[in-house]
Amino acid sequence: MSKTETLTYVFLKLLSKWFRALSHQNRNKIGDLLARIVYRWIPIRQKEALKNIQIAFPNKSIVSQIKILKKCYRYFMKNAVHFLAYPNSYHNYEFLIDGKEILDHAIAKDEGVIFITGHCGAWEVLISWLGSNKYPFAGVAAVQKNLGSNKHFQDQRDFFGVEHIFRSESIGTMFNALRNKKILGLVSDQDAGEKGIFVSFFGKNASTPKGPAVFHLKTGAPLVFGSAFYQGNNTYHIQFQELHPKTYDIDTITQTFTTMLENKIKQYPAQYFWFHRRWKSSEKQHVK
Repeated sequence: MSKTETLTYVFLKLLSKWFRALSHQNRNKIGDLLARIVYRWIPIRQKEALKNIQIAFPNKSIVSQIKILKKCYRYFMKNAVHFLAYPNSYHNYEFLIDGKEILDHAIAKDEGVIFITGHCGAWEVLISWLGSNKYPFAGVAAVQKNLGSNKHFQDQRDFFGVEHIFRSESIGTMFNALRNKKILGLVSDQDAGEKGIFVSFFGKNASTPKGPAVFHLKTGAPLVFGSAFYQGNNTYHIQFQELHPKTYDIDTITQTFTTMLENKIKQYPAQYFWFHRRWKSSEKQHVK
């Protein structure tokens, strides 16, 4: 790591130590304060996020759309603070679990599990729950540009025994995870460019990762969709769902889990990370 990256790592370590020492209520207050500051003074991709909300919910008034955006800032800034306070903050949570038998049944097939989720709800809480309950979870993630922050966030996940597979690693590493009967975690809702396939997302075509479908068709490993959404009072609803595509081909499988994600977002619009350029590739195609 460079000197800057090392300083980033040390700073985040100290910040985490401070957050762990605070009460849950004070962490929430800091999250709210940071959300107001970032919304007002650091509006990175704010216009993009509002545009995405308008695409997803065109029938809502502009007042309602902005309200979703502001709640989104609050939700994710609180999440960030609580994640930095791991493992202390995690031990304050209560969980409502649905569909655990679906995940357990998939694991019992002894073929590994292709676990699909998106940047919605509390995906860090979801994978932490899996790790703390001794599920053999290996999540695929991108390496952050700042290696100091990348190492610190990896340390946070390591509290619960979560394994990392970075996208820069060979695809063979991911296949090996399935061969070793692990749960391969794929966050599959970012623009995939030319490598993805176009499926409908809120009524507009979006380039979507086809990895889950490809892994399934090549290995036969079962597909499970997982989510975790905040319910209030320190409680998260974790749900595991089976995929039921009409046909088992890349397009249909990809559309199936994308629609499942869309339905969740409709339930919890402020708990989706609207800041990604989700329809970037379809907009480029339109320009051509």
